[in-house]
Amino acid sequence: MYTDLSGMLRDVSRSPAPGTGPTGPDRARHRREPARRRDQNRRDTVGAPRLDGPVELEVDVFRPRQAERALLVPGVHLGASGRTLCYTAASFPEAYQLTQLIVVLGGI
Repeated sequence: MYTDLSGMLRDVSRSPAPGTGPTGPDRARHRREPARRRDQNRRDTVGAPRLDGPVELEVDVFRPRQAERALLVPGVHLGASGRTLCYTAASFPEAYQLTQLIVVLGGI
């Protein structure tokens, strides 16, 4: 009365027959190995992106009062709309710090 469906299920899932090859995590590791070797061989040629020189920063704030508070920071001026703040930073870290400062001032 009962039929053995293991052969049919194996064909549908396209999994290897038991004992014929790597399964689960071993199978995934086996597939990643060529890419891992390739990436290790060229890791010296890939560097972190560099953002040298001045950075033009424009931040649109949600409320005009947020812009008013940020205008207290030296060098910040209003852009085209009444909610766009503009600033020229000497470096990317400085631009990032100013963005954080605008967020803090906007939350007061």
